[in-house]
Amino acid sequence: MKGFGFRFALVFAAVFAVLFMFVWFYLSVVSQAEAATIERGQQVDFAPAKIEINASGKIHCFNGELALSPEQHSFGLMFRKEIPADYAMVFDFGHLRPGTMWMKNTFVSLDMLFADENRQITFIAANTTPQSEDVVTSPEPIRYVLEVPGGTAKRLGINVGDSFSLRNEKH
Repeated sequence: MKGFGFRFALVFAAVFAVLFMFVWFYLSVVSQAEAATIERGQQVDFAPAKIEINASGKIHCFNGELALSPEQHSFGLMFRKEIPADYAMVFDFGHLRPGTMWMKNTFVSLDMLFADENRQITFIAANTTPQSEDVVTSPEPIRYVLEVPGGTAKRLGINVGDSFSLRNEKH
C-alpha cells in the first residue's frame, strides 16, 4: 500500500506539472498575441463620460471615458503619453469581482480608485508606477475602478469612503 501512495503522489505531481505548463504556455502566447495586436496600432473606442467624485462633501468633476467591455478593460489607458488633470476613466466590471489592475504599457502614473457596487471608494492605489507589470490588488471585491492622473487623490482630498457618480449614465 505504501508503494501505491508514493506512485499516486508522483503521478498527481506529474499531471499537475503538465497542466501548469500548458496553462502557462497558453496564457503567455495569448498575452503576447494581444500585446502585438495592440502595439501595431489597434484602437479601442470608449464612450465619453462625466464623472463626479464626492470627496467629503466637495464635488470634483471629471471628463473621461467608460471602459465596459473586456476589450476596453484590457486596453484602458495604454499608450497614452499624457492625461489632463480633470480626466478619469471608469472601469465598470458589471458585478463584484477581485480588484486587480496593472500598468503594463501605461506611460503615465495613475491613482487607481477601487469602488464597490454602491460606487463607494474602498481602496486607493496612489501614484502607480508607469509600465509596471506588478499587479495592483484591492483587499476586497470591487465593481468599479476609476483611474485618474497620479497625485489627484491627494491633491483633491479623495479618500476611502468617498463616492462617485456618472452624470450621463445610460446603463
